[in-house]
Amino acid sequence: MSRSSACGHPEITIDRVVDLLTGPCSADLQARHVVTIEQLCRTNAEGFAIRDLQKINKILTITTMAVSKGESTFEASLCLLLRCGRGARCGRRQRSM
Repeated sequence: MSRSSACGHPEITIDRVVDLLTGPCSADLQARHVVTIEQLCRTNAEGFAIRDLQKINKILTITTMAVSKGESTFEASLCLLLRCGRGARCGRRQRSM
């Protein structure tokens, strides 16, 4: 059973974003990609888990290639991903001294 957010939409996960960006039926839905990336960044505002960095790299690669091809709709999403990705976190919390 898939998890849903409070408003009834399926939860945004990194795997869902990768599937949306690479799926044969959804690869050309740029507006949908942008919204989904923004939702992913809001969900992970504190950064991404280190275990997810390979998947985040795939999303970054796809969006960077789109921007380099002149698809300016991805520019803001790319910047948002980069800002959000700065906070990569480990499985356990670091102690403050």
